[in-house]
Formats: sequence, structure tokens, C-alpha cells
Amino acid sequence: MQWLGYWGAVVVVIASGCAADRTGSDSFSDLPQVEVTPTVEITDDPAHDLYFRSNSFRDVAVGSDGAVFASNFMQASVFRFDAEGTYQETIGEGGAGPGEFETSPVFTLSTNNDTLYALGRFNEHAMSVFARLEGKFEYVRTVLLPENKRHRPHALHAISEDKLAVEYRPRIQRNRSDSGFVSIVTPAGVVENDTLWTFPADVVWQSDPEEGGGAMVQVPIPYGSASVVRSGPDGSMYYLWTGDAEITVRDGYDGSVQQRITHSEEPVPLEGADIDSILTEQVNVSLDERGPEPIREQVRTVMPDSAPPLIDMWVDPDTGAILARRPLRADANLLLFDETGTPQYTARLPATLSIVAFRRGQIYAVHTNESTPPAIHVFEINANYAVR
Repeated sequence: MQWLGYWGAVVVVIASGCAADRTGSDSFSDLPQVEVTPTVEITDDPAHDLYFRSNSFRDVAVGSDGAVFASNFMQASVFRFDAEGTYQETIGEGGAGPGEFETSPVFTLSTNNDTLYALGRFNEHAMSVFARLEGKFEYVRTVLLPENKRHRPHALHAISEDKLAVEYRPRIQRNRSDSGFVSIVTPAGVVENDTLWTFPADVVWQSDPEEGGGAMVQVPIPYGSASVVRSGPDGSMYYLWTGDAEITVRDGYDGSVQQRITHSEEPVPLEGADIDSILTEQVNVSLDERGPEPIREQVRTVMPDSAPPLIDMWVDPDTGAILARRPLRADANLLLFDETGTPQYTARLPATLSIVAFRRGQIYAVHTNESTPPAIHVFEINANYAVR
């Protein structure tokens, strides 16, 4: 799930899953389709004051040992589970003091699994650092990241033990030329490269502030082009502009392009798709007096004629294998690339599941509908998974 919010704007949710999957022409029909088997289900744990709600997960990371770290919008903490899904500890807590968050944080785990870096929603440039001490993560310091008036930290990516990539996105997207960028900092907050590279901002629908009583509403357009940034192995970073048939691999230290992974996937025409279901599932608007329906109707008028070839991707930080989401596919909505960037398999998950992490042949996903009990579901890919 991608959660997008802006100062003074309505909070908007867009999910990468879609309940309107259907079968279209398949550029990869010759690839073998592999089974994806459920293995672990991580649920909330009231005994430890841990409460999940569908559509509430903000960030999820998986350690090399299979430990799962998750934050959700219900609570201002990060929760750690072992590989079997058993609760281990709560990292950070609600508040405004050291090691505390006003809202649910975004975070990343260091490459050696021993340090967790987290940013809250409001005190957004104060990065809390938690170190593993005697098996538990303890708050050790706060690091101040450089402030930016037009951009806010959107995500953190661990590049190496001594490098972090901070992904910035526009606070308010004023026009199509607005862009995001990646900055490289040390764990102490020293900026080593303030703009490693820039990327286009997501395509959004934007309201007239005067119609909303002064509040601007920005809504990601379902199947509009968007930027996806992920970290990979050996200090690499992967980038997908969903409107292109290319995934770019960059050096996380100097930003140079290491590889361009092209694919033959074609855009999928939206003709015949259940647009009402797509709008209901993917455009959920709150805090606006006009309500979601008028906004959905206006978003409908600017939806593209075709869905992008790929709408999201995840990179295995150990192997460099890529898992990509294919839109509007009832039979094979996932595409797996090996570490060389070669498509190897297709697979399928239910359309109501939104993928949140991918590591060592394990897919981590959450349901996007309110009628399903909230949980993090772990699936195993039953194939000869690419391992370095």
C-alpha cells in the first residue's frame, strides 16, 4: 500500500491491489506459472497492546533472519515479530519526546539487522535511531535530517551499514514538472549527496481549493503513472516509472545507472474494466466535507485509457530478484525477474492482497478490504528461487 498525505490536504489512500482483475492479452503467457503457498499469518496481539486494522499498515520490513517489522496507523510504534509470526517487542511509543512518535512512523532496517531508523509524520526531520542491545531494540539517539520546504521525507532505505537513502516527495504537487529526489546521508545525519537523482512525481488529480473551503485535495489517479523506489543488494537502488517498460538499477553511492531492465509487457486497456470498483477500492478519501463520491466522479474523468504495464515492484535485498505487480490480470498478476533482470515466472495472489515486502522467496501481503480480519500474510514462492 502506498499512503500519501500532504500538509493542508486531504489524506488519500491508493492500494496496489485491485478487485477488478480480468484477463487480457498476456505478453508472458509462455512463462511457467508458479504456485504461491501461504505459510505464516501475523495477527494483532491485544495482550501486548498491539491492534491491527485492515488498510492500516504504514510500513513493513523484513530482516535477513525472517523477522518482520511493521508499523500501522493505529499506533505510533514499530512492532517486531520473529519469522514464525510471534510477537517479540514494541519499538518506540506515542509521544513527542526522544524515541517517541506523534503518529505511525516510516522506517528502515540496517543491512546488518542491528539498527532501526524511523521517522514520524509530524516531526518529520527528526530521525529516531534504535540499536539492538542484548536482543532488544533500544532508543539511542535522534538525528536531524536537513529540512526542505517543498519536499518531505517519504521513505527511508538502507544502502549499507554507513549509508541511508532518504526518499523525498513534494508536499503539494503544484504541476507536472514537480519531482521527487533521493538524498544520501550517514546514520549520523551527515549529507553526502543531497540529490543523488530526481524522479517524476506521481500523476495526481487536484481539486480547486476554493471548492473545498480552502483545503486542497490531491488524489493519485488509479493506473496513472507513478514512481516506485526500492533498495536492493550491494548498495543498489531500483526505480520504476510505471508508464515505462523499464526498471532502472542505480548505484546507491553515486547515482550512476548500472543496468536498464526492459520488459515486453504491454499497457492493459481499461475498456471493459469495472471502473466503479476500481474507484471504490483505490480512491478512499477522508476529512473532506464533499465526501468521496463527488471526488471519485471527478477522478474518473481523468483516468487513462490503459493501465501501465507494471504498477508496482519489490526487490529482494539479498538476491536482487524483482517481483512486479501486473494490473487487471485474473490469472497471473505477478511477474518474477531473476537477479539478472530476466523474467522467469508468473504467479498469482488474490487481487484484494496488497504486497508490502519481498525477501528470499517470501511474499508479505495485507488485505485491502475492511471485511477481512487484518493480518500480515506470508507466502512462499514454490520455484527454484534465484539466490546469489
